[in-house]
Amino acid sequence: MKSFAKILIIALTLCSAVLLVSCQKSEKGNSVQTFQGYITSEDDFADGKGEDTAEMVDMETMAKSGLGITFQGGGKWKFYYFDGWFATENHDGSGKRWEFNGTGAQKQAWRIVEAQVKNGHGSKPVAVTVAGTLTGEKKSNPGSDNDGKSFEVISVKSITVPDAAGKDDGTSKTVPAQSSTLSVSDGMSMDSQVSSEQPMSDSMSK
Repeated sequence: MKSFAKILIIALTLCSAVLLVSCQKSEKGNSVQTFQGYITSEDDFADGKGEDTAEMVDMETMAKSGLGITFQGGGKWKFYYFDGWFATENHDGSGKRWEFNGTGAQKQAWRIVEAQVKNGHGSKPVAVTVAGTLTGEKKSNPGSDNDGKSFEVISVKSITVPDAAGKDDGTSKTVPAQSSTLSVSDGMSMDSQVSSEQPMSDSMSK
């Protein structure tokens, strides 16, 4: 019995060590990264666009293809989806019009785009700085125009927005919306301060 107990203790110790190493690797692999680029749709990126105007991203077809961030890394444009459910085909809005029903960071990004359009800057791209983690999850455009490509998903921690007017005075500010903090249903928020971090080209290349 004593020998069996010793063997059991050794086995449990080894299992604990393996789990500890696995957790450490997982935490390291999912570290928070910062990306500077533009809120764009998968449709835009599939069409070869590194950025598009807020008015275009605000369209139903674009939103249903999934929203994410485009940025330059390694000399080429890249695209990562934002977390959350994509908007779907629905007509629950006023007058049975289509209404955005995405969740998570998809909804957060949509509100930022909407705010820019409503503030009279729809002809400009939606520049943002996004902080989040790459968990390894991949998604693809669920629409009829699916191009068969899949893209990694960012579990978003925050999205910050520079001066929406695109002025050349070197200033930056949060895009005016309902408040300086843009809350969403799952508890995420848009930071009221602009990040000063630069693009992390080494961490962005996959």
